[in-house]
Amino acid sequence: MNPDEPRLEPRPRPPAPDDDARSVSLDAHTELLARWRRASSAAGRARADVDRVEAELLAVLGDAEIGTVDGLPAVVREIEERPGVDIPRLRRDHPDLWAKYKVTRRRPHLKFPRKRRTT
Repeated sequence: MNPDEPRLEPRPRPPAPDDDARSVSLDAHTELLARWRRASSAAGRARADVDRVEAELLAVLGDAEIGTVDGLPAVVREIEERPGVDIPRLRRDHPDLWAKYKVTRRRPHLKFPRKRRTT
């Protein structure tokens, strides 16, 4: 085929990442996808803003536990403790227990593949 001539047939689509995966057309729902992307982006920016402001407030509190406005408590520093397991140490020191109690939890989440360039 001459590269200077226009291409008459459509370019073949690349195969999906997993040809066995079930798929559904979202052509009629592109605005829903756009809304999700905007909301997800806004949530990420908001979370980052909350983290920055919280760090500033903690810095202002210094070693105080309570910050007041007009003499009334406005913010209280609270230390949250949650139990945890030192997974690398458990895996290293007790591989039999690790294997016995290891579980895999699954939850759905959305992943948006990048568009491939066609050039």
